[in-house]
Amino acid sequence: MVTPPPSGRAWDRYTPLQKVGASLVFVIGMAIVGGLMYLKWQAKFGPSEGQKAAREYAELVPQARDLARTVQDVPSAQAAAPKLKPMLERMRTLDSQIFEFRADPAQRDKIDRDLEDAKATKQDLQRELTRIQEKPDVWKAMGGE
Repeated sequence: MVTPPPSGRAWDRYTPLQKVGASLVFVIGMAIVGGLMYLKWQAKFGPSEGQKAAREYAELVPQARDLARTVQDVPSAQAAAPKLKPMLERMRTLDSQIFEFRADPAQRDKIDRDLEDAKATKQDLQRELTRIQEKPDVWKAMGGE
């Protein structure tokens, strides 16, 4: 192996393994700095807790509505109940969280923007649940009181 002539730089005195190690330390350090910068950006520009709750609610309502539409008789009610009841419970929880987050005027517009379609879909879900409640045997099969 040919040794390069000394130039006086410290880098030239490192062995190849030391150079690889120093490069890895630099890359890992830059990854940590980049991760911290991303977290700061996410906290500043990312969705707020209210928006996250509104988006989850807006995603859950159509699923619950579609599942409620499949309930026609007792066997379909018994099949849908294990999925539909937790969805409805989660929707109640999210609904109360969204109500609390909407109290802040700065977040209200952003939350309402995420809930636009969910409001009409929620009415459809309420109509489906009312239809199911009109049949006492089907409602009882779903676990209703």
